[in-house]
Amino acid sequence: MNLKTCLTLFTRKFIAPTLAVLMFFAWAGWQLWQEHRALTAQGLALQNEQLAFYKARMAEKEQLLRWEKALELREKALIEQNAALENVQAQCAQAQERNLTLTRANSTQRQQEAAREQLHLLMAQFSATGVSLRRPPACEDKEGWRSYNTAYSLYSSASALAGAHSLTRDYAAFFNSNAPASAVALCFNP
Repeated sequence: MNLKTCLTLFTRKFIAPTLAVLMFFAWAGWQLWQEHRALTAQGLALQNEQLAFYKARMAEKEQLLRWEKALELREKALIEQNAALENVQAQCAQAQERNLTLTRANSTQRQQEAAREQLHLLMAQFSATGVSLRRPPACEDKEGWRSYNTAYSLYSSASALAGAHSLTRDYAAFFNSNAPASAVALCFNP
């Protein structure tokens, strides 16, 4: 068998199956190509979806960071406002304390002025009695004892008033010069 005969025989017996096999492979290749194209398109679509997802996540993260920064700025502003408010409250408290102190001082000063006026009146009434508390009257002198007791009452009232308003030192000369005697004679009525 020569080559020509082999080829003729081969072509007559094997051409149809060879063509069938070739067509089957062509069709299978075409199907594989179509499947490959479909899978590639699906892969690209999936990649695009992933990219869109990551872009959305990045946008959300950026938005979250902006919100966090805005919240931090608000928090900082609130802290500053709170500190300013506390400062103003402290200043108000100090001002109220000063006002209260001034009111007390002013009230104390007014009370002392009123007490001074009342002391001058009591001292004038004491002087008008003309009685010296250092010398008690005689036991039989009822009018003298009445004047003495009136003067002693005025002196005691003035002393208590001066002590209550811290004025004893200012009027020490009056109280020292008119102080009653330490020992008073006792009178017995039969």
